[in-house]
Amino acid sequence: MTISTPFPAREPTLTGGFDQLLRWGVDPVSGQAFWMRQQTCGRRLGQPQAMEVTLASFQRNGCEAALVQDSEPLPGILRKPWRNRGEWSRLQYNWSSGSFLGACAESVQGRLFTPQGSAHCQLDLTRRSQPVELAWPLGHVSVQDAGWQGGASVAGLPVDGRFHGGQWQSWGRLVSPGLAMVHGVHFEGRPEVSFFGLGQTLAPQWQTREPLALSLGRLLLGDEVIRFERWWPAATVDAPRLDNYRWIATLVNADYRLQVMVDGGNARLVPWLALNETLPGGGRRVLKISPYATLRLRLFRRGSQEVLQDLRSDNSLLMTAIPGNQVTSRGPLSAA
Repeated sequence: MTISTPFPAREPTLTGGFDQLLRWGVDPVSGQAFWMRQQTCGRRLGQPQAMEVTLASFQRNGCEAALVQDSEPLPGILRKPWRNRGEWSRLQYNWSSGSFLGACAESVQGRLFTPQGSAHCQLDLTRRSQPVELAWPLGHVSVQDAGWQGGASVAGLPVDGRFHGGQWQSWGRLVSPGLAMVHGVHFEGRPEVSFFGLGQTLAPQWQTREPLALSLGRLLLGDEVIRFERWWPAATVDAPRLDNYRWIATLVNADYRLQVMVDGGNARLVPWLALNETLPGGGRRVLKISPYATLRLRLFRRGSQEVLQDLRSDNSLLMTAIPGNQVTSRGPLSAA
């Protein structure tokens, strides 16, 4: 039976922007993890639109991580069909380098040949939740929890097993100067719980004064989905804190208040990768990535100090981008 995909191509056509599908998973027993992102990114109609794939592998034992990336302008003959009918979950694409990637609704496989080294992957989707979409003025994200079975090898660093994580598609016209994204599905004693959160800083001078910021998220407690979409900060909650390896924020909706504390640990002891990320305007920023962050959530009724849920995960995906970090290399890899 064919299962329809929730991930059609969505890069804004007239204004340009970005559209990306991210897959990730971690095996908390073996400490192995993978991270894969496919992206199109362009500025506006008539200018080159890049087709890009990035694949990373992580091994917690030994504190090792590796990343490769292939990218090229999307050929003009493919640009319009992709924008009109493209689907990330059914992508079949060959790069001029010889790299290829094939995806269907239930699996993804490919081989990459890049200056950073070669890589290959074969990952089968074993489960997925219903997608939940969150939106803010300049973008959207559609999130699913997911399980994977299979393996990958990136620049000689192999991973293999059963991975639990997720996949999400995010798209929009602009990229904010600062970013935190966290996805957790491995909560202690609570297999029915998962969380996705997004924080963005909107003022690049945030290190000299409090930034303008937005935060939103989705907390799944069994069959209950609690959405936090009041993206503009409330005057009654603390300002968020964001650095290279940590994010602290408070999310609110009409009924609940959620304290979010994410700590990625010491980069010398926990595997981290730093990606020189391509932006819609043609620039780049440093995106830092680890699937081993500790996530603590405390849920309250709005206006109450009584804790309804106190949740902890030691294997959550954390991604951060800090405005002050400078891109210092021409390739995709930066110093973590």
